[in-house]
Amino acid sequence: MFNFLVVLFMALGRKKTGTNNPLLAEVVTEAQKENLIPLHVQIPASLHQQTKIFAVQSGQSVKDIVIAALEYHLEQQSK
Repeated sequence: MFNFLVVLFMALGRKKTGTNNPLLAEVVTEAQKENLIPLHVQIPASLHQQTKIFAVQSGQSVKDIVIAALEYHLEQQSK
């Protein structure tokens, strides 16, 4: 929460304002995200390595990749 406030004050303290301010847009996007709950699981080392490599190659975070994969899998199961 402290980091969020620091970023918010940094964004609001800049001379550039409005929707063209990328830092302010990031803060607004972050504030609108759903609350997150930690999920601790043990996975095979090879799967972890593949996920890390994919994250670097795609420019995404491991967290975002895992969330997308879980959402996709659950969506496919409900069909």
